[in-house]
Amino acid sequence: MKSSLGEFLRCPNIHIVVGVEAHDDQFRQRPNLVGLLGAVALHKLVGSFHILAHDVRVDSVDEVVRIAKSTMIEAFHHFVRAVVAVFGKQYLRAPNVEETLKY
Repeated sequence: MKSSLGEFLRCPNIHIVVGVEAHDDQFRQRPNLVGLLGAVALHKLVGSFHILAHDVRVDSVDEVVRIAKSTMIEAFHHFVRAVVAVFGKQYLRAPNVEETLKY
């Protein structure tokens, strides 16, 4: 199943994109060695979400966002670190007693 960029933009979690992009310069679009603008943050983040959501290899992300494997690996590592730094206190907490009793 192939995800589209349009589907991602309608995702209610777009605030993750904004938070991660503001936290880490890796997700700012910059020129490459020949002066052309590189991948935009949204493509890197869509690729990272695709890896997590579909449990796929980095190689297969090229079909979705057209980013080189090495760029996607670097972006994925930065994505994970940025999510923990930005949203860790809000979402990455130990479960409370009530939550553990549910399961």
